[in-house]
Amino acid sequence: MRTQREYSQGILDKKIEDFPYYIIRFLESHKGVLQPTTLLSYSSDIREFLYWIQREGYSNTTDIKDIKVSVLNDLFLDDVEDFRSYLMGKKLANTTVNRKLSALKSLFDYLNKTMIKKTRKPYIDRNVMTQVSLIAVENSDDTRIEYVQNNILVDEEIKNFRKFVAEDYGEKDEIKNNIRMLNRWKSNRERDTAIVSMLLGTGLRIAELADIDIDNIDTQSRKIMVSRKSGSKRSVSYSKAASKDLINYLEIRNSRYKATKDDKALFLGIYKGNAQPLTKRAMQKLIEKYAVYFGKPQISAHKLRHTFATNHMKKVNSIPILQKILDHASPSTTMLYNNLFDTDIQESIDHADEE
Repeated sequence: MRTQREYSQGILDKKIEDFPYYIIRFLESHKGVLQPTTLLSYSSDIREFLYWIQREGYSNTTDIKDIKVSVLNDLFLDDVEDFRSYLMGKKLANTTVNRKLSALKSLFDYLNKTMIKKTRKPYIDRNVMTQVSLIAVENSDDTRIEYVQNNILVDEEIKNFRKFVAEDYGEKDEIKNNIRMLNRWKSNRERDTAIVSMLLGTGLRIAELADIDIDNIDTQSRKIMVSRKSGSKRSVSYSKAASKDLINYLEIRNSRYKATKDDKALFLGIYKGNAQPLTKRAMQKLIEKYAVYFGKPQISAHKLRHTFATNHMKKVNSIPILQKILDHASPSTTMLYNNLFDTDIQESIDHADEE
């Protein structure tokens, strides 16, 4: 059985089989540099662009595999801005549109700078994407602070959400009255609780959690070896609360999910009777499901990371420590969580000097 990283890489390899050769080479050139999950996102965004090229008549090919690189070379700014307008017309978030455009910028930059051995010329001699601007996204500190404050678990909600996934979800009338949903929850609640608990007890990104192999866990020291977004491998500690839920899951992992010694992914599901690594998207969906029934539909995997960071800052109040835990390149990013407590500081001052 492959590791989670190998599993994600296998999905990527399958998804790009019908891509033009020059795009396959672009993606392959980034293996080992970017996470397979990031490359999967790139491939999805590029595929959408290729389909758009066909629909708009820039290429009359039946298969996207046959779209010539010259089509990309001959695009003008107006053409690519039409694609940006198409994305915006789908009412996607500006950050999502920017992500898709950024994937194309990376592709075009590669094609414009990479020399073909045979011709000693780049794949394209003009890069139209250098002229394309990303959409301005309002992202002031005040805006980000308000966003985080309104989209995290606070105080008792943290403990209550863990308990909800482990116990209370099954007590909801709509779940009790749906045997299929109830049985699915009973089969997976230890796993699902461990996933939620590890996010709340580590501050990991969901892709990092999905990438963990069982061999990389030391339950005695409460440490896991994680492939960070930055590309580095680091030992990450997890909380006592997360440890309890993780151990509960590990006790049933092999029997419940029919895992063998070859099944290396920490979190598993079952597909056609066999153990399969649980994907990042599957984890995101299960968290979103529980959040809806918990009554806080805005909660997502990334909001649990925000929850951890906010709670850590409130109780420990150390920017350097939190920066290291969250794998932030700059302390200015981590400072967001410190600024969340300006209101708490004001209230504490007023309380200390009450009339």
